[in-house]
Amino acid sequence: MYCKNCREKLKEGWNYCPKCKNILNAETIEMDEEKIIKSKKKELKESIIYIIIFFAGMLGIFISKSAKGIFFIVSLISIVTGLIRCPNSIFIKILFWLYLIGLIFYVIFIFTLISACINLLV
Repeated sequence: MYCKNCREKLKEGWNYCPKCKNILNAETIEMDEEKIIKSKKKELKESIIYIIIFFAGMLGIFISKSAKGIFFIVSLISIVTGLIRCPNSIFIKILFWLYLIGLIFYVIFIFTLISACINLLV
């Protein structure tokens, strides 16, 4: 038996999935192991594609002189879409949180820089 939500292998008698905490009933349990393996392979392929697009966008940010914004948006959209479409991919989760933390630090840096410039002018 497998959880339809996260594809975790389940044991007989469990009331909820230990991974995603989904309540188990006839609708949330999947019995076909072959179907599970195919969906995991498909999700792995999709996650690799999103990761490649993400790194291509990040590379474009550092290489491009005029289209940094476009590459930023491409990398942001690819990692968010990857997180939505492949929620079980640990690598995409890690990239998403690193990207988000980096973005927060970047915004804090810009506001600090603007604040310092304003204080110099006053």
